[in-house]
Amino acid sequence: MPRHRDEVFIFGRVHASSVFPIKDQNPREHTPYITWSLIGVNVAMFVWSLSDFEPILYRWGFTPALLLPSTLLTSMFLHGGILHLFGNMWYLFLFGDNVEDRVGRGLYLPFYLAAGLAASFAHYLSNPASVLPAIGASGAISGVLGAYLVFFPKVKVLVWVRFFIFPMPAWIVIGFWFALQLLFATVSLLGVASGVAFWAHVGGFLFGVSAALVHRRFHRRLERSVLGFPSSTRPPIHRWGTSPPNSPRRRLVETRSIRGSSSAKPSPLLGGTPPSARELAVAH
Repeated sequence: MPRHRDEVFIFGRVHASSVFPIKDQNPREHTPYITWSLIGVNVAMFVWSLSDFEPILYRWGFTPALLLPSTLLTSMFLHGGILHLFGNMWYLFLFGDNVEDRVGRGLYLPFYLAAGLAASFAHYLSNPASVLPAIGASGAISGVLGAYLVFFPKVKVLVWVRFFIFPMPAWIVIGFWFALQLLFATVSLLGVASGVAFWAHVGGFLFGVSAALVHRRFHRRLERSVLGFPSSTRPPIHRWGTSPPNSPRRRLVETRSIRGSSSAKPSPLLGGTPPSARELAVAH
């Protein structure tokens, strides 16, 4: 293991010691195979690194002064200790499944790796002459947090603070975390050594936010083009809760109604005569 803290830069410690998220109230829709696979690969790489720890970190960690392309990828799967590994994997386990749900498995892995690359690039820009290898997955996981903030800002997250557990909106939990990273990153420019690559966290997070905003905008445009919605973000509200005229849903309901019964009364859901007070009383 490294003898001194400054021997290795850590892409890690995405968690604060006094504030720790326990659970988010955001059930997933699909099994997060990519997230679980990433956790498995990180654990396997850590176990492998224990066979010859320091030489492996210096060979496969990202050293800005050397700028070896291969280490841009390998560095995000190495960790400096059990706590470093656990903290990163817990955040990935907690927030990664919902982001994977939202963007889909096909885009999630490229997004994760791209966030890690953006984090390494931000670390390089902050200290291009550094000869210390940087390791850890938290640059990529910071991108996951940024995407989670965009997609699920109001989701409640159960947070452990000292001896108490509080539900807080995700935008407060993640926003507070990012504010700390930005503060510590700014302080590091003054020459205060910490052993943590805070600018990597900032770079990964900003990449995640940007990518999520692009994905959300593209997804909305795709919905409007496929479903026939107008240019506004929401379809117009019609009387009696009907679908917009000429929409696929409207045409499907009308077709089923015609096939079901030719003598059926006009339905209010299709824009017909509203039900009378007597009909409403019976229906309820």
